[in-house]
Amino acid sequence: MKTYNALTGEEIENPDLEAGYTYPGKRYIGTQKVVLEGSVARYPPDGLRHEESVYEDCLFWRPKEDEPSTDPDVPDADVATWNELAAAYNEGVGMA
Repeated sequence: MKTYNALTGEEIENPDLEAGYTYPGKRYIGTQKVVLEGSVARYPPDGLRHEESVYEDCLFWRPKEDEPSTDPDVPDADVATWNELAAAYNEGVGMA
């Protein structure tokens, strides 16, 4: 089974499981033409065809992300506090 980088789509020969993890998935390969059953007798010589998507089973490798702090006393820098939100509301900051 092939392994692909989940972020770039490149094939990986030996994924580093200490730096990331793998998970099963399906990768789109292309389409194939399929003959409808019984249509060759009715519509010779080739019958009626339609295209079906083709997927391959594979593994995707994703690098481990830096885990956020689990300490509840340390606020995230990107998160606004309730006081900041209330001040922005009171100042009349409009929604875009």
